[in-house]
Amino acid sequence: MDMEQNNWNENQQPRDPVIIVGEPERDKRQSNSLAVCSLVLGILSIVFCLFPYLSIIIGLVGLIQGIVCLAQRRAGRGMAIAGIVTGVLGVMISMLLGVIMVIGMMFYVG
Repeated sequence: MDMEQNNWNENQQPRDPVIIVGEPERDKRQSNSLAVCSLVLGILSIVFCLFPYLSIIIGLVGLIQGIVCLAQRRAGRGMAIAGIVTGVLGVMISMLLGVIMVIGMMFYVG
């Protein structure tokens, strides 16, 4: 049996070699999952602003995902910007409410 490679498969017709010229076509489907996730987490950070620790974590994760989506130039630019804005608002509101809660506890205890 000859070990040389050729363009013949067993029990099949000869096949032509495949030659790719140029760049491969880019996938037209672009994912906007980071943008959607950023927007959802930003909205959740506003909703849970009465729980400062949870809201700050959720808002920061949404903020990071929105920034990554913009940096990678993915689809869903508007949603990513909205996710960044809502994430920052959620973090700021929860920090403000957290400070107000701490000040209120100091006056209540003292």
